[in-house]
Parts: sequence; C-alpha cells; structure tokens
Amino acid sequence: MSKVQVGKIKGRFTFRTAAVLFLISAVFEVLNLNVEVPLLGTVRGGVPAITYHLLYGALFSAAGFGLWQAKRFGYTAVMAGAVLYTVDRGLLLFDHTTMEAYLSGQLAAYGDLAQIIDMDSVIALTMLASVLFIAGWWGFALYTHWRRAYFQPQPGVAESETE
Repeated sequence: MSKVQVGKIKGRFTFRTAAVLFLISAVFEVLNLNVEVPLLGTVRGGVPAITYHLLYGALFSAAGFGLWQAKRFGYTAVMAGAVLYTVDRGLLLFDHTTMEAYLSGQLAAYGDLAQIIDMDSVIALTMLASVLFIAGWWGFALYTHWRRAYFQPQPGVAESETE
C-alpha cells in the first residue's frame, strides 16, 4: 500500500483556513464577555451574556482545534454550531421587538448620528445578514459533511504526520 501524502488530503487547506477563522472568532467572543446579547426575547447582559459568549467561544475553539487537527470533534462542533446559530438567529429574526431593542442599544454609542439612521432599514439589513450567515453556516456544514473523510485516520499516514 502506498503512503498518502499529507498535502493531498482533500479539504485540508479549506479546513485549516476555517480553523484559524474559528479560533479568531473564539478570541473575539472572550474579549466581548460583557457585551449584551439578544437572547430569549430580550436583550441580556451580565451572567446570561457571559454564558452566551463563553458557549460560543468554546464552540468556536472546539471547531477550530478539531478542524486543524482533523479530529472528529471538529466535525461535530461544526454541525452543532450550524444548529445553534440557526436557532439563535432564527429566534431573533422572528422577534422584531428584541431586534429593535438590541440594534438601538448598539447604535446608541454613536450618539446624535444614530438619530438620523432609519431603524427599519437597519433591521432589514440585519435580517438579510442573519439569513446569509445562516446560509453560510449550513454551506460550510454541508462541505464538512461532504469532506468528512478528512476526519478519518488516513491509511498509511502515521498520526504524527497528519498534525
């Protein structure tokens, strides 16, 4: 049996690039622990926001490390992330009041400039962005499923060669 070259593993570049992006996202989640989040029908800060950010930080870290190392938990983290993000953003998409409260809070930092912004347009753009991000998650989840062989031990490749 011939040895498989590590560089020839399908999806390796894509998964490693995604791993770096997931790890950067995890860092941003941890750096933003005190930022309020729209959650379960209202905008929440404090312990719920910290828990929210830590959950996403852990999920992004698991995805990042798992994708980089071609471990099965990376595959699982991507799928779990797609489901969690879809539910999280989906709930917000159908809760106009919470979305408006959250966006108003985000825009408040801009003072008088925020007064000239049309909130309905901001909500519409946020909804569009959310739908596109959900589609992106599922597109990557489908790609991950399509390339799931990446997460299996490669025949003829020593464990130390895949790292």
